Amino acid sequence: MSIHDPQFSAIRGTIENHRWVQNHNWEWIRSNVDRFKDMFAQHTLAEINTLISELEIHYDNYHTFEVSSVVTARPQDGNQPTEYSQPVTHITSCWSHYKQHLRTNKRFSDSMLTDLEFNVSSIMREMSPDSKTLGLAVGYVQSGKTATFAGLMAWGADHGFNFFVILSGTIENLRRQTKNRLLTDLGQHAPRGISWHAMDHLAGRLPRDDARQLNNLRISIGRPERYFTVCLKNATRLTHMVKYFAQNSAIAQQLKIMIIDDESDQGGINTQDAEHDPTVINALIRSIVHGQAVSSFQDALLQAEKYRRRFANLSEPPNKKVQYIQFTATPYANVLNRGPQHETELYPRNYIVALKTGPSYFGSSRIFGVAESDPEAENQDMGIVCDISDADRLAIGDLHSRGSNLPPSLIDALLWFLCAVAVQRVRGVATPVTMLIHTSSAIAHHNRLAEAVETWLTNCRDIVIEQCRKVYRRIGGMLNSVETFNERCPDYPENVIPLPPFDKCESFISGLIERVNKMDLFTEEEERYHKGIHICIDNSAPENRARRLNYPDPDEHQEAMQGTPAFLVIGGATLSRGLTLEGLVSSYFLRESTCNYDTLMQMGRWFGYRRGYELLPRIWVTDRTRYAYNFLSKAEISFREQIEDARQRGKTPAEMPPAVMAHPDNLLRITAPNRMQDAKLQEIDLAGTSPQTIHFHNNEKLLKQNIHFAQDLIKKLKTPRKDERDVKNLVFGSVTLDLIIEFLRKYNAPDSVGFLKERETIIEYLNRANQQDKWTDWNVVVCGRPGLTGRWGNDDEEFKDYNGYKVKRAKEKPPVSEVIFLHSVLSPRDLWSDVIVTKSKEEQKTMLLPTERRPLYAKRKEAGLGQTPALLIYCIDRNSKAPTPKPNAERQSHKLDLNAPCDLLAFVLLLPPPVYGREPRFLFSVSAIEESPPDIEP
Repeated sequence: MSIHDPQFSAIRGTIENHRWVQNHNWEWIRSNVDRFKDMFAQHTLAEINTLISELEIHYDNYHTFEVSSVVTARPQDGNQPTEYSQPVTHITSCWSHYKQHLRTNKRFSDSMLTDLEFNVSSIMREMSPDSKTLGLAVGYVQSGKTATFAGLMAWGADHGFNFFVILSGTIENLRRQTKNRLLTDLGQHAPRGISWHAMDHLAGRLPRDDARQLNNLRISIGRPERYFTVCLKNATRLTHMVKYFAQNSAIAQQLKIMIIDDESDQGGINTQDAEHDPTVINALIRSIVHGQAVSSFQDALLQAEKYRRRFANLSEPPNKKVQYIQFTATPYANVLNRGPQHETELYPRNYIVALKTGPSYFGSSRIFGVAESDPEAENQDMGIVCDISDADRLAIGDLHSRGSNLPPSLIDALLWFLCAVAVQRVRGVATPVTMLIHTSSAIAHHNRLAEAVETWLTNCRDIVIEQCRKVYRRIGGMLNSVETFNERCPDYPENVIPLPPFDKCESFISGLIERVNKMDLFTEEEERYHKGIHICIDNSAPENRARRLNYPDPDEHQEAMQGTPAFLVIGGATLSRGLTLEGLVSSYFLRESTCNYDTLMQMGRWFGYRRGYELLPRIWVTDRTRYAYNFLSKAEISFREQIEDARQRGKTPAEMPPAVMAHPDNLLRITAPNRMQDAKLQEIDLAGTSPQTIHFHNNEKLLKQNIHFAQDLIKKLKTPRKDERDVKNLVFGSVTLDLIIEFLRKYNAPDSVGFLKERETIIEYLNRANQQDKWTDWNVVVCGRPGLTGRWGNDDEEFKDYNGYKVKRAKEKPPVSEVIFLHSVLSPRDLWSDVIVTKSKEEQKTMLLPTERRPLYAKRKEAGLGQTPALLIYCIDRNSKAPTPKPNAERQSHKLDLNAPCDLLAFVLLLPPPVYGREPRFLFSVSAIEESPPDIEP
């Protein structure tokens, strides 16, 4: 029997009342067991005695645990902890019960519980019982944020909070899962003094006798009831909540509300340009948080006819004292969107807390290592990352379009998955094991890939044992012993299980591939799960609804769980948030396009806790992706260091906003431009980067001026030499920095977007770099392609000796209006144009630019140009056409015909790498609130 079984809740409450309220000991309770039998005739005497014994053991364990309770305190910054900073450690506290539940039922270790208590206490101590606070908790991907905000609810319940709002995502299934998990973690394991009530779909027009009615809530001081609602971030649900709080201001003012915004960088960020035209979701959340209609809130929303009736009679919500805490692992939009100077925005002006993870967590820094400024330095990573070669990347593209054979790296990943499942079955592990394949966001690609993988697994049965033996030795050898693991993770607190000999895995591998088929959620219950491989296609396509990942329930499918079920998951964007892949041992990840920090980090489903299978995870990525995660590790560390620095100084985010390190060469964006509305450049270091102009005025006069500015620069240079390959570029050497700066100052570029919006800062940086690194002599390259289009500059007689060829570039939809936007101007081979070629054509092919930054500068150094900056100039044909889509293309091209008023003059700055070990970076933050000067008496 379980003491948490609902059928025993009444008698359990009576026993707890005698023990903790009336202060009777356990011997007295046993001697009066007949009294309980008379009161609860539905229970046998044996059940009651067993219940008493289990309760005694349960509470004795509590007392043992509570001795080591953690109480955090702010560093010596002069601020005193609030009344919320201390946990209620009495045996009947909600926090104590929740913590014991995690220990007993969720297998939380002592170190994990210590980290959890540190995190919850760090957040709670920042809250104020007498005023509204806005904060941000920065977690890690796959680090268990739900456990933390459930802990916040338990801790807050002990301190009198009586109403909790959890703003969930946009998917109803995940919302229900969150609600049910909170009910299980809090409601089923609550002490007698707390009673949890989940309320779905709040609305202002509930029936009078509805228990959810604001008038019917029992919220007086000392009442045991605690209410919570998990609300989707959509206009309908949030509108109902606004009206719900507005229906009775007197009762709403008595609520002690905590709002937890899960994945707060999604849904609620204001992406509109104008201050008085917020997005609908952002405006609704602001209205709930700030307890009043935000400026022009109704006017902005009434512009949309869809919401006219819904908002016509909206009253101002009266709840003035609310604690609003945002949770996310990717906080960059939260701190760069709308700054603290906007009082009605959601900027975390009061505090930012960097949540702690213990040494059991596998994060970006541990898995990929931290990017080093020295290209010769070795990254201190886990040694579990495998390479996807350029040839294999191209083969995946062929597989997407034609359904061809699997490339070798994907076969290795599949074979390792088979080995890892077999290892877990040798160990008798009763939890799922998973492989992830993410190569595209296109649904058709998922289906072709699933067919190819299923076919290969079915056809490999005759050779699978020998193939697995080789992979077990080769891939497993990357991290194959407890000793190697301990060397790389010396602080890891768990006992690592060694890998078994391969011979013990052979029979399990053979049995595993006897049945390989696609998952079907709607098949007969007893046949849904089996001993083979379940292939899941997890995407948004309706036809794949029955094939989505659905792990067996441990209570309903005990037999399936005992067999260590194996799941191979193929998908795209649906795998990026809110989904935990259990026992993830093999990840094949191909994300080559430029994307945002938050997107790439959230797609790292391999982050998290790996207790019990530490030696098994392997990850296959390209060099480009590995470099991206290296950089993201550095950016994440920088962000957290700033949070801690401000905390040590006793500064709020409004006084000392954190800055975000931007990627220097456009491989990654911090986030979408319309989510960085108040971002300002704080500091730059462009060494080792190649910034380019990709935003242009849509104005003929300004564009023609740029061409003349380039012609004026070129006419001042010495006689060019031709690029010694067949590209016909013009190369000018020994150009002074003064001429480069003169051109940069004249060049017409939009003020709101592009790297030239910080023009004077960049010019100041170049002058400083010239003094430090001796960037005195520049090369200037006029880039072009003969045969593609005509020459430029023909209207200038003096320019005829320098005639270069135009290039073609299609445009894309611009991030802001009235701007021509190109995805890229730079042609990789042009970065070698100023190299004097002395090699054969075959040897030249190996010099063509890889996408990585470091190989470029290493090879330029070999050519004697290691510290020579260059200006690459392009003239883009105004009539450039978008590329013709390939037949049967699955994805619609975003390229558009250029149709510019005249030719575009673009350029690229090719800047040498740092010589003093500097990390190339931009740092962006919002503006701090300036303190008012003190009043001066006359």
